[in-house]
Amino acid sequence: MIVGIIPGNTRRSRWLWPAGAFFLALLLAVLAWNRTPDPPKADPLTMAERAWLKAHPVIRLAPDPDFPPVEYFDKDGRYSGITSDYLALLEKKLGIRFEIVRLRNWDEIIGSAKRRQIDAFVASTTPQRSAYTLSTTPFLEYPAVIIAREKVKGPLTLESLGGMRVSAVSEYATHDFIAAHYPKLLLDPVPDIRTGLRKVSFGLSDAFVENLATASYYIEREGISNLRIAGDSGYVYRMGFCSRNDWPELNRILEKGVAGISAEEKRAIYNKWIPLEHRSLFSSRKFQIGLLVVCAAILAIVVGVIAVNRALARQVRLRTGELESELARRRRMEEELRRAREELEKRVEDRTVEVRNANELLEREITVRRRNESVIMARLRLLQFAGTHTQDELLEATLDEAEALTGSVIGFYVLVLDDQKTLSLQNWSTRTKRDYCKAEGKGLHYDIAQAGVWTDCIHQRRPVIHNDYGSLSHRKGLPSGHAPLARELVVPVFRGENIVAILAVGNKPTDYTPLDVEAVVLLADLAWEITEQKRMEKELLLSHFCIDGAAIGIYHTTPEGTILNANDFACRSLGYTPDEVRALKVKDIDPVITDEKIAEIKRLLESTGSVTHESVHRRKDGTTFPVEIVTNSLEFQGRVYGFSFVSDITERKRAEETLRESESRASRKLDNILDPEGDTAELDLADILDAPQIQALMNDMYRITGLKMSIIDLKGRVLVDMGWQGICARFHRAHPETLKNCIESDSDLTVGVPRGEFKTYRCKNNMWHLVTPIIVGERHRGNLFMGQFFFENEEIDYDLFRRQARTYCFPEKEYIAALESVPRHSEELVNQGKTVFLRLIDMFSKLSYANIKLAHSLAERDQLTATLRQANMVVENSPVVLFRCKPVPGWPVELVSRNVLQFGYTPEEFMSGERDYASIVYPPDLGWVTGETDEYAATDEGQLRQEYRILTKAGEIRWIIDETNYERNEAGEITNLEGVIIDVTQRKRAEEELQRQQSLLKELNDTLERRIEEEVKKNREKDILLIQQNRQAALGEMLDHIAHQWKQPINSISLIAQDMADSSSYGELTDGDVQTTIDKIMSLLEHMSQTVDVFRGFYRPDKETKLFSIRDAIDQALVFITPVFRYESIAIELDVDGDMTAFGYPKEYAQALLNILANARDVFRKRKTREPRVLLRGVGEGGRSVVTITDNAGGIPEAIIDRIFDVYFTTNEASGGTGIGLYMSRNIVEKNMGGNLSAENVEGGARFRIELPSA
Repeated sequence: MIVGIIPGNTRRSRWLWPAGAFFLALLLAVLAWNRTPDPPKADPLTMAERAWLKAHPVIRLAPDPDFPPVEYFDKDGRYSGITSDYLALLEKKLGIRFEIVRLRNWDEIIGSAKRRQIDAFVASTTPQRSAYTLSTTPFLEYPAVIIAREKVKGPLTLESLGGMRVSAVSEYATHDFIAAHYPKLLLDPVPDIRTGLRKVSFGLSDAFVENLATASYYIEREGISNLRIAGDSGYVYRMGFCSRNDWPELNRILEKGVAGISAEEKRAIYNKWIPLEHRSLFSSRKFQIGLLVVCAAILAIVVGVIAVNRALARQVRLRTGELESELARRRRMEEELRRAREELEKRVEDRTVEVRNANELLEREITVRRRNESVIMARLRLLQFAGTHTQDELLEATLDEAEALTGSVIGFYVLVLDDQKTLSLQNWSTRTKRDYCKAEGKGLHYDIAQAGVWTDCIHQRRPVIHNDYGSLSHRKGLPSGHAPLARELVVPVFRGENIVAILAVGNKPTDYTPLDVEAVVLLADLAWEITEQKRMEKELLLSHFCIDGAAIGIYHTTPEGTILNANDFACRSLGYTPDEVRALKVKDIDPVITDEKIAEIKRLLESTGSVTHESVHRRKDGTTFPVEIVTNSLEFQGRVYGFSFVSDITERKRAEETLRESESRASRKLDNILDPEGDTAELDLADILDAPQIQALMNDMYRITGLKMSIIDLKGRVLVDMGWQGICARFHRAHPETLKNCIESDSDLTVGVPRGEFKTYRCKNNMWHLVTPIIVGERHRGNLFMGQFFFENEEIDYDLFRRQARTYCFPEKEYIAALESVPRHSEELVNQGKTVFLRLIDMFSKLSYANIKLAHSLAERDQLTATLRQANMVVENSPVVLFRCKPVPGWPVELVSRNVLQFGYTPEEFMSGERDYASIVYPPDLGWVTGETDEYAATDEGQLRQEYRILTKAGEIRWIIDETNYERNEAGEITNLEGVIIDVTQRKRAEEELQRQQSLLKELNDTLERRIEEEVKKNREKDILLIQQNRQAALGEMLDHIAHQWKQPINSISLIAQDMADSSSYGELTDGDVQTTIDKIMSLLEHMSQTVDVFRGFYRPDKETKLFSIRDAIDQALVFITPVFRYESIAIELDVDGDMTAFGYPKEYAQALLNILANARDVFRKRKTREPRVLLRGVGEGGRSVVTITDNAGGIPEAIIDRIFDVYFTTNEASGGTGIGLYMSRNIVEKNMGGNLSAENVEGGARFRIELPSA
């Protein structure tokens, strides 16, 4: 304007202003034409929906007050954000009116929606919200991310945060998602996003989950610099309008409104709040409006100036210009001052908010610290209390402390048993028992399924809060006398994967909080630890008491023979004090042991773990006594120790001497037996029975039946014994008190049993026994016992035997192990045993008395008995079963050997007629076996050999070989069938398996060629897949390289466009300038187009092999990688012979080089190498073209250098590495071009070597 009135320019202004006015008018017309209004659209709502809107003219919508950029209230209290723009469009398109209801936080919004105090809000759909709202199609989608501190390295997932504290805004969709899908996380609800971010920043929480846009907004706004996006939570905010579910019409109206918003309108709203790209200045609507206003202003100014020029003198115009300039300057100063004042007020306000928030956070921290200090003091009091009080008193004190910390008035402690199904109430708090609860149940066991809602902590495996107990739909009611419940907090105690206890408190005046959970968890865990420690101490004291009180010497030694400890009995038997014994070695108390004996014992211990031997111990006074030593080798915490149990066998040795003396007396008794005139009343049972022979027979019986038996005379002497159980031999008959029980059971409980009958009874050591008297010569001489067993279906009372172990100081674990080994017999087996042993006793009685009367035939009978016994033992211990049958249908059995038991049958079943031989032949084989047997009987042959199948008693099919002899009378008639059968099932199975293997081998040979073809096809498909993956990776590299190549031209075009806009705004843009600018832009675009052609040609594979220049291939690869290297400040040094050539695929060769160089770039970036450098060197070596690529990135770890060329092997997964680049490079060089690709470490870095045959 001033230029127009300066002297010398008057002539120019006369033609310039009319031209400018014409140009502005034309421009205004064009802009007005472009703003032609859109034609009206049809109403999307039905008449019914319009009527509903008329009946409900105002829709109350409550936005989230602090959820930018989606929705929020700005500093002036105006509703802003993406949602507000959507609401404006809906009001415009639908004619609907929204009333914005401002609430304090999201919890109030959810509560108001449930109470129908608002009609709609914007949120993601969740199962919880579906109970009271209807949702439209989502119009916004944001991923929810995991935010952690910078020092937390690596990517995070919700699965990897198990056991950590994770914050989420209360009642947000992320809060519901985590609570439903990740119950093991320690979920920390926070009131708003700002609080969640600050808790993570200050280290009060491990992570915060929120949507990416809002979280990024607050991190930048709050200036929080120590946080990062650490991973994806797996949840996506899909936000739509949630309206009350009793107004379905509103949901349909909102759904139509959302559907009516075009993609362009959505994109405009999204780009307004979350700009993704720079928009052209000329296409901006604001620019067009501004330009229109400016042009109008310029036109008005031009008209005004012309009028002023005509009315005023030149001096007046100059002064007016100066005054206007001064006025403009002052206005600018006033505007700047106003802006500065507003900025200052804003900063003061923001700082005030920050200080207030910091004070609130500090107050919360102080509250948490005070609570933690209270918990610590409570734990210290409990630790002191535990030392002088019982477990019940400790649990009661723990519950009292938990009530005090949480403000509760009731509390109880329950154990969860090992089966994880049974509960046991342990105690109530003092206040509960005194004032509230009179319910019974302490110490009782009951199933979890019968318990109330407090067992939700077991089902959910986490602490549970019920702040509104009365509203729980799955509660089962309270037992009689139980205190009424308003709210409760229940905490499980974990040990490993199992829940071992539950601590619960209830009826706090206010709602329970996460702080209450933390306090109760710490107390519950401590109570369990102390309880377990007291139990273990009690068991340890009991073990020490039992060891010291044992009536046997117990020694704890090292492998070198040093005595580490000994019990009181051992010290007393040697005459030493415990300290004196601990100063001795084994050789000091065992004068006869030698180094060879020690070495032999060690060898046996290594192989068997236990050794029993006899030796001599020397007392402190020099006297000695014989001992029996049982030594066990045990490993504890990596060291081997010896535990020896030493028994004084002085009495046993004396008994052996007495036995030898009694042998002479027995000889004299034998003379009396052999004398027909001798008096048998003076004889004992031992004098009558041949105990060794009977013992041998009973041994066979025990091997067959497994039934323990013994013969004991009336003086309690054991004459015949077999199958004594370890629990009796090692414990019951080794302790004086339990031995009395055994003797009483052997004598008192057997009185009055009739001859030929068994009496069944439990001995005083609580195991089953059976007894029958042995009558010889009408005199009761002794008893036969069966026993030391349990019935098959009997339930053992383990608690009873544990009490016995504690009563008699037996090692409980070993005692129960011995109990477990006691056999279990069926009633059928026991009854069969009774029958057999009654027959045996009857036989013994008759034979014994007959032997006394017929002593003259004793030697001959003994010889026959021995021969028969040996024959029986040979038969019984062989797999051959003897049969003697009648030659009539069914083949009834007259005789069968005892070892028919191997097929599940007893001899009695056959010989009693209950079963014949034909009944065990496999039915499909019976016909031809019978026919072949009858045909063979018609011949004169004496023996028939057959191979067929039989059925065991359990239904199992067995193969046998049957060799049958035909016994004929003088008339040639068959009188008996005698034969043997042998089980050959294993052989037949081996033959079948051999046949199957031969068939498989034949099939394998037949299909080998086809399988080879299939494997080749699979490998080819695998190679194709790898090639496709490599091409995808190459495509990514190509886009990266194109981005770097285009970066500079795009920047240049941007600068040219900005310069053009500035020139236009100042009116300096001429036609020549426009043409020059267009030429520059077209030149840059041509360069970018050529770049695309180059890249497209490079990634188009070679079809044929050809002779190519190594240097040209390297240059081609560098075209792509150099811009990236330049951007990363990576230096490239090139030293390649220009005459080097090779025969193959030049583009694939360049691709292999490019893969290696890209790997070097990734390693430089990952390790942040200072002054990164790559050296490419190419030389000819002995007819081969060799190119080496050497970097200074520190080298390849030796642990993986042999695997870097493996498919899918990568160390760069976090940055998107696929593990196929180097694999494909090796395939290109070695498979496709017949060369070699290798890698090695050199000083400071790694070197890749590519060798190809020279052309």
